[in-house]
Amino acid sequence: MIYHQTGLPTARLRVLQLIQKNLLIGDNLVQTTSDESQFHAQALETVDDTGKMLLVNKLDKGVTIEVSGFQKADVEIVDMGTGGNPWRTELVEGGMELSP
Repeated sequence: MIYHQTGLPTARLRVLQLIQKNLLIGDNLVQTTSDESQFHAQALETVDDTGKMLLVNKLDKGVTIEVSGFQKADVEIVDMGTGGNPWRTELVEGGMELSP
């Protein structure tokens, strides 16, 4: 989970760190439907009723998505742009583009 050339974490490790940071005891996975050919989605009911969602782009190109009932939120992103660095946070309103 570390690039042996640079010693930096891989995207897989960064995503696992995000899951560990965001998944708390008492949170529940809920049924989520999505276009599984392009991306994977998993929604969470959180103990503080904020709700969270994990989105994973399955393609080697960008994918535009719309989430029903989503207005705006801070989104923590791991993609090719973050490289081995920690995730970045962006304010997203309405739909969003999932980078490869």
